[in-house]
Amino acid sequence: TVESYCIVAHILFCARMYYDANIILREMVDEFQDCDFFYALWSTRNVCVPGFGVFDALFSVLIDLEMVEEAVQCFTKMKKFRVFAKTRSCNGLLKTFARLGKRDGMKRFFKDMIVAGSKPTVFT
Repeated sequence: TVESYCIVAHILFCARMYYDANIILREMVDEFQDCDFFYALWSTRNVCVPGFGVFDALFSVLIDLEMVEEAVQCFTKMKKFRVFAKTRSCNGLLKTFARLGKRDGMKRFFKDMIVAGSKPTVFT
């Protein structure tokens, strides 16, 4: 189930097995297309010592799979729950928008990124 994947991802992330956690998140996204991954992860967040890096990992997986709409939705939900994406992850989404030729989405996301408190770097 989605919850099982989320629990495993949380445990792996808490154990600092980031690569394995990313693989689990990627498998989850591939297998369960019509799922709200953020809320599934959120509902299982108390499995181990709470840490929010797993949400940034999910955000990055969505970006890597070029699921830009889902990544933007994930970012919006992260912001709502005061879980902040790393600037590096935000830069990845901006790069994906640029590569796909979605300039309007890129500009809109950049503004959202600034409002959320992300600090642009020289790579941004």
